[in-house]
Amino acid sequence: MRSPLKLTALLALVMFAFSLVGGTGVGAQDDTEESLQPSDLDGIQYGVSRSWSMDYEAMYADSTPGDDMATPEGVLFIAGLVIEFDDDGNAEAGFDAFMDDFDTEELATSDEATVEEWDIELGNQSASYSSLEEVEGVESEVVVSVVQEDNYLYVISAAGSGEDMKAPAKSLIETMIDNDGSGEGEFNADGTSSGGLWDKLPAADDEAVADLIATDEMIYPEPEDDDAS
Repeated sequence: MRSPLKLTALLALVMFAFSLVGGTGVGAQDDTEESLQPSDLDGIQYGVSRSWSMDYEAMYADSTPGDDMATPEGVLFIAGLVIEFDDDGNAEAGFDAFMDDFDTEELATSDEATVEEWDIELGNQSASYSSLEEVEGVESEVVVSVVQEDNYLYVISAAGSGEDMKAPAKSLIETMIDNDGSGEGEFNADGTSSGGLWDKLPAADDEAVADLIATDEMIYPEPEDDDAS
């Protein structure tokens, strides 16, 4: 089955949005000397991430081979990362470290993309950016927002098509700020982690993300490999 150019381009946006919270920098799977790592942050206690994405396998399975697939619209991907520090001062330093490591020019996913700053108006300090471009006549957007509130650092990344992604991104980070959560909790990669810092994140069956597939990642400390000798 061929993959239409328009869908491939949207998937690229989704993968880029994922990289902002799980693929590069804080939460990266492969440590590099250039990228900020959780262990670089003074006073870090715990860090967790939950992402939600469309069911692309089901979308492909329901399509007819050889036919163009309709461009998916709405929220394609959204993720929230929260890091708990031992005090407010280290959370502030963590915000500065994250922003020093973040290059806004990388948000320009193509030469046609337009990057702009927007004000999320949350937390003790924040920084938010949006990248807009047109894919097959439909406006697509990637947003990222970093917010420090007391001894917590929040990072939101989202990608969508035909929808203003600032609203769901702000709603998710407001929920995370309002929810109580601290400590280790129980980690499950299938998006059902609970307790501790995981309680900061909306549940997998939350109305805002109920139709999306949830995946959890332990940012800090990294989960032990059961197969390790």
